[in-house]
Amino acid sequence: MLGVDGSAMRLSWKIEASRADRQHSYVVEESATRDFAEITASTGPVVSASQIGVAAPGDPLLSREVRYYRVRVRLGDDWSTWSEPLEVEAGLLEAREWMAKAITIEGDTGAERQSPSPMFRREFILDSDPVRARLHITSLGVHTASINGSPVSDELLAPGWTSYRTRLLAATHDVTDLLRFGPNVVSATLGDGWYRGRLGWQPGNDRCRYGTEVALIAQLEVELAHGGTVTIFTDDDWQAAIGEVLAADLYDGSTVDLRLGMPGWEEPGYDASAWSPVRVVSFDSSTIHPRMTAPVRVVDRWNAEELHAGGGERVFDGKQNIAGYLRMVVEGRAGDQVVVRHSEVLEPDGSLHTRSLRSAQATDEYVLGANAGPTTLQPAFTFHGFRYAGIRTEATIKSAEFVAISSDLPRRSSFECSLPILNRLHENVVWSQRDNFVSVPTDCPQRDERLGWTGDAQA
Repeated sequence: MLGVDGSAMRLSWKIEASRADRQHSYVVEESATRDFAEITASTGPVVSASQIGVAAPGDPLLSREVRYYRVRVRLGDDWSTWSEPLEVEAGLLEAREWMAKAITIEGDTGAERQSPSPMFRREFILDSDPVRARLHITSLGVHTASINGSPVSDELLAPGWTSYRTRLLAATHDVTDLLRFGPNVVSATLGDGWYRGRLGWQPGNDRCRYGTEVALIAQLEVELAHGGTVTIFTDDDWQAAIGEVLAADLYDGSTVDLRLGMPGWEEPGYDASAWSPVRVVSFDSSTIHPRMTAPVRVVDRWNAEELHAGGGERVFDGKQNIAGYLRMVVEGRAGDQVVVRHSEVLEPDGSLHTRSLRSAQATDEYVLGANAGPTTLQPAFTFHGFRYAGIRTEATIKSAEFVAISSDLPRRSSFECSLPILNRLHENVVWSQRDNFVSVPTDCPQRDERLGWTGDAQA
């Protein structure tokens, strides 16, 4: 586990045993090494059946500190063997350890309206092979990041939704394998997300709830084979530009013009001479905390079924309401447009029902570039609540896939019986939770009211 908060850690475990076996006691041990050659702390035998949220022994972790934990339990008269070690590494826990500044792009118009997503890059040289590297990252807004063209994670809409004025969640990624001797580049793209995008149900007054400027905050720490260290952090040495993502909003969807793409910008050696300097934004580093919540990820995907075409729109059915997006492969000419609308139900005539979306556009738009052959399309920094997707385009649709996203929470139980309709009811409940657990519990994933709420979940 990377980037944890070092204070008041709690551990959980699961026992593989027969149904008749019950845990009567447990012992948790802590060590600074995987082989537990020296035990630094122990609970000692504790008479308890607790297996969830058990306080870890030992003192709070320090920034970047690595510790190992193991547990064994007593079932009846016998103690189990020790579990496999759990490795835990703390993130940056003190504000003074964040050298990174918050950077944004000059001339950003996002305070007044939806605007293009800014892109950032920073090239650097490693004079030795990297042996250990950690990227600590957060943002005002949502972000994706890569090193040498490879994504640092599969997370979506990071760092998630918080009360940004008082709490920013930072993730820590192991990026050792993405770095190499010689030239390297770290890059990132920002979206408005919950921070600056539409939030609430008052069109015309529903933007910039937390701030007017999106910004990237990143700190890359690298240990080298010759014993030296390199730290790369966001400051005014970075460069910025805008590219193919012209708009990205959680309610309205995204607009992507592939003709404006910059192939190779995430790779070292790219000619960024036309890029502009960044601007440093004031922010309080004491609001940064290690992330304690599950990240948003893709949780399922499947091929969509085409129902019919009418009025210039082809309608696809995912057979399931999801929070997510439509991923397509199309083939067409440069300048061809692809417009995707979303809805949960159909009108009696088979068209998409969008009135219940109210002011949310829930529409993704693409303009194809000059790339010869099939092109994969998926929106940036958005998601929709939908079962049906309507596509308008002159391009050839090669495939259409429904992609469901949710906070990546482990499923702790399941239900199945001999009555199919009851099984379906239970799955509906599960999917309702998945669809509304995108970073925080919300009341709905589709219209202009995707606000934090727990009452619907209880119902």
